[in-house]
Amino acid sequence: MILEAVISIFLLSLGWWFFLAPATPKNLPPGPRPYPVIGNLTQLVGKSIHLAVTDLAKEYGKILTLYLPGGQRCILINSVDLAREALLIKKDDFAGRPRTFIGDFLTREAKDIFFADFSKTMILQRKLVHSALRMYGSGLKQLEVRICDEAGRMLDRLSAHQGNAIDPKDDISLMVLNVICAVTYGESYALDDDEFQRIIKYNDHFIRLFKGFNILEMLPWLRFFPIEESRILREAKELRDAVLDTKYHEHKKKFEESANKKDIKIQDLTDALLKAFYEAQEEDGKISQVLTEDHLVMIINDVFNAGIQSTIATLLWLLAYMVNYPDIQSRVHAELDDVIGRDRKPRLEDRGRLPYLESTVAEVLRIATTTPLSIPHKSTRKSSLGGYDIPKDTMMMTNLWAIHHDPKEWEDPDVFKPERFLDVEGNFSVSGPNGYRSYLPFSAGRRVCLGESLAKIELFLVTSRLLHQFKFEPAPETQLPELSGIVGVVLVPESYKICIKNRH
Repeated sequence: MILEAVISIFLLSLGWWFFLAPATPKNLPPGPRPYPVIGNLTQLVGKSIHLAVTDLAKEYGKILTLYLPGGQRCILINSVDLAREALLIKKDDFAGRPRTFIGDFLTREAKDIFFADFSKTMILQRKLVHSALRMYGSGLKQLEVRICDEAGRMLDRLSAHQGNAIDPKDDISLMVLNVICAVTYGESYALDDDEFQRIIKYNDHFIRLFKGFNILEMLPWLRFFPIEESRILREAKELRDAVLDTKYHEHKKKFEESANKKDIKIQDLTDALLKAFYEAQEEDGKISQVLTEDHLVMIINDVFNAGIQSTIATLLWLLAYMVNYPDIQSRVHAELDDVIGRDRKPRLEDRGRLPYLESTVAEVLRIATTTPLSIPHKSTRKSSLGGYDIPKDTMMMTNLWAIHHDPKEWEDPDVFKPERFLDVEGNFSVSGPNGYRSYLPFSAGRRVCLGESLAKIELFLVTSRLLHQFKFEPAPETQLPELSGIVGVVLVPESYKICIKNRH
């Protein structure tokens, strides 16, 4: 029955493509000719999508048009000049977000920030989050303590594996998830905790939903049939809501029972968000008519989801590169020993005093580019890019991997060279000798990553503590970690095993 329905939809779509599809607008960016229904899918299979798009750019130019399955038009940007034009110069023209069935289902009809289209409500939500981040970030010591506590537990687990060949993914994933739980909810979990197991299962479902093409996006009515994709989608929402709603109402109750909300001590980002909301409400009583409880809950969901997968991937890439480049690892070790010594652990205040370590992290973010194709944007009105016309409601994506590997912007772009981020005086600088404009690990403009500042703090603290305590070596009788990567929700290295040695 399901197969017959799919075939019927395919034939109807084929008919629509030939007889009813709107005419292609003039002066679009060039691109390969699409096929009915499947669009340019044949040009994208066989290799990682960011590499396929990079190859197509060599044939059609730095800006090109592709058609996704179902006929959706997508503009792909492959140079920093075009990216700056779209994300910074014409940021309002390309600040929209294409709506998706799965995104709407998981975010209560796009009441979050990540999946929401560009609107006054979304702008208000971002302002609220920035206010909350400032409130929480003003007590950086509290944030540092939470990250270092979880990093310490991970170091203890890794120490227990000394002498054995291990895959570090599980220990790193557990640490990153617990950090975001502590920062968002003020909770830290043992691995066997029932609530934490629900969080882990939700995270696994989230990865599966967004790992690649999902049939529910093209045929959302299939959610009413007993297929695996439908089960995972429903379970993901149920698992997420069971934790998210509980945590929200626990925090809200604390505010409602307080005689003076301004006196409540901020323990986590949910506290900070609610405090920012109540303060904004005092200034403008109509704000609660714009931002409903669902909006607030979905903002917390955004904060929780922001950066989990990319942070895990970045740390896995970092260890893979350290094992592949032992001389660079040794130089980081020497800097840590010289600046920190062996009597204490690195602290946040050491940022600025460890330029080579910071350059190493920056180079991992560049060369690995864990989000090789940016999250899709959408044109909010008729506009133009690179001299081509872009109709309203057109999807647009930036090939960040191509920008980070552009030989016109980076010397030896495929070589791991942390020193490219050191200035002439040996200080860390993202401008470096090759210019800041082509370094976009967190994107830019209206949709720049909300968790950028938190991610940088976490990466610095975790990386410095990992390399202060351990030396990472190839596992006996195994290959060095591959550096090509696998595309999923983010670009991750292939699974690998390494050996850990305590440096003490």
